[in-house]
Amino acid sequence: MIKPYCVALLVLLAPPMAFAQGQDSTTWARDKMVIAEMLPGVYSNTNQVYFDTRTGLSAEQRRGPVVVTVTAADGEANTFTVTAAWNRAEAPAWEASLTLGLDDAAGLVTMRVSSGERVCDYAWSREATQFRAGLRAGCVEPLFSGMILSEPQLWLTGTPEPGSDRNLDYVLHRARPFECYVDVPGVGGGRDEPYRRYDGFQIHDRGGQFWFTTEDDNPRELGVTLFQVDWPLNNYEGIFTRDTLVIYLNERKDGQQISHGYSFTVPDADRVGINLRWALAFCYQVAGRDQKPYM
Repeated sequence: MIKPYCVALLVLLAPPMAFAQGQDSTTWARDKMVIAEMLPGVYSNTNQVYFDTRTGLSAEQRRGPVVVTVTAADGEANTFTVTAAWNRAEAPAWEASLTLGLDDAAGLVTMRVSSGERVCDYAWSREATQFRAGLRAGCVEPLFSGMILSEPQLWLTGTPEPGSDRNLDYVLHRARPFECYVDVPGVGGGRDEPYRRYDGFQIHDRGGQFWFTTEDDNPRELGVTLFQVDWPLNNYEGIFTRDTLVIYLNERKDGQQISHGYSFTVPDADRVGINLRWALAFCYQVAGRDQKPYM
């Protein structure tokens, strides 16, 4: 029978195999894992279009708006599907597939972009809290000349403008999904008053919107827009303008769009609402029925 102190001695004398297996990866292999995690999402350049208009750029210089959706197609193969739609159109403006890889000889993360007959290779490099992709040699007709990827944004550089030979840059913000409902009228203050709830609307916070028609004696076409504003300028000289999450309550009537009002809060809020008494709109990331109670 082996004494306990002998077992302890054998453990101490055993070669430290668990601590000397040389498992370090390359930096670019780790970077590929991060890029694969960051890429999927819904992106919109509504913010760019709004401020292009606000700062006086001509219609030919406006860039959309475009919504780009990146979906992981096969995690094991590091492939993704990409669709882009203009002005909330159902038909995509263009589609592409992305495949991440490694060039160990060059020490790079690679990405092949295929769109129709166009196939181009890119190389990713890390910069502080973002990644930048540039074209590799041999690409004749690129869908875009380069990309910048960070947690909040995706930039597509040198993108062809639809119907034009000019190339433009698209500043795309990552969007967050929200669910919304509208109560008509907007009951509040504990009043016992009948109302009708219109719910189940799925939108995002980068210019997402929905429309519906009320079911009453005087039907109205109402709409809600969520817009997380990333200010590139100040709206008062010398005063720093902070980013905001805005909810708008609108109406379509006689061929015109009427803005009845808006409310705003901090940009990272997970819920926002507006109550105009005759209607209440509320959008959230977590529904009250799913929210865990807290103090």
